[in-house]
Amino acid sequence: MTTILVVDDSAMDRRVAGRPLEKQPDCQLFYTEDGYAALKSVDENLPDVVVTDMAMPHLDALKLVKAMKRNFSLIPVIIMTAVGTEETAVQALTRGAASYVT
Repeated sequence: MTTILVVDDSAMDRRVAGRPLEKQPDCQLFYTEDGYAALKSVDENLPDVVVTDMAMPHLDALKLVKAMKRNFSLIPVIIMTAVGTEETAVQALTRGAASYVT
């Protein structure tokens, strides 16, 4: 079974991001509202992949990627954002994000 952690500070956006994945067979989703909760969930559930919003309070996606690379380097992190720049995409990928989706 593939496990996916979806991270977004907006409950509605979490559901929008997760809904297509929930329909996939053999796919289990976890949801958290910020980067700190995401790190706790990763530690407890060891998902196969993390899909996270870029802009979140407390611990944004770039800081989350940095923490993931330090503590859970084999788990890919995909950053998604509604408003992104080329500079931010380069920063995300340079810091270790597996992908950056706008």
